[in-house]
Formats: sequence, structure tokens, C-alpha cells
Amino acid sequence: MATGSAPIPNGVTASFAGVKPNTNTATFTMSAGVVVITFQPADVNDPGVMSLYGSDDVLVLTMTAIGHTAHQVPSPSESYYFSTTKGAAIVAMTLPNDGVR
Repeated sequence: MATGSAPIPNGVTASFAGVKPNTNTATFTMSAGVVVITFQPADVNDPGVMSLYGSDDVLVLTMTAIGHTAHQVPSPSESYYFSTTKGAAIVAMTLPNDGVR
């Protein structure tokens, strides 16, 4: 397995480790604001697709490589969950302590 680095920023975080392929994480909510999504695939050379779903199973975004991306959480009543096709070492959503980096 190849290695890479996509550290989770400091802040309020919902994170999941050891996500199995083709499974969903538990659902979670996050406060409104700009959040950072972190994807650390199980194998950076074969990452598959990480998907973030919102309320009512609406696809919010996908990532196909190790790294971060930003997302605007519109309201704290929105719920989310992650899914991966090839598994993940870590997936996370973080509302950074000091805003967007």
C-alpha cells in the first residue's frame, strides 16, 4: 500500500477511520459554514471514489485522490454520510477553528 498525507485540520470534526469498500459511514451533522473534507484512501495508488451524501441521499461531492476540498454546509440540520468504492484510511468533515485555510 502506498502512503500519502492529507492531515485533518484543527476544528470540530466528524471523522471515520478504516472505512470498508462499498459501505456507508454513520450519519452526522455539522454546524453551518465552510468545512474541509479530507480523504485518505486505503491505497493512494488505487483510491477509488469517495462520495459525500447529504440529506435524502443527495450526492454532494466526490473525490478521486488523496487530499482536501471545501464544502459549504448550509444549515446545521443537514445530515451527511461518506461512502467509498475502494475503502479509506480516513474520511472527515471539519469546521476549522480559524476559518478556511
